[in-house]
Amino acid sequence: MDDIIFALALIDQNRQLGIPSVKPRLIDRSRSKVMF
Repeated sequence: MDDIIFALALIDQNRQLGIPSVKPRLIDRSRSKVMF
């Protein structure tokens, strides 16, 4: 479940930066990279 928490943290971070359009991010578990 850590990947989901990580994704939510990134979305929250973008909100704090004032980015109006925040798209849900999916974690590619096989590559451990953030997919947009």
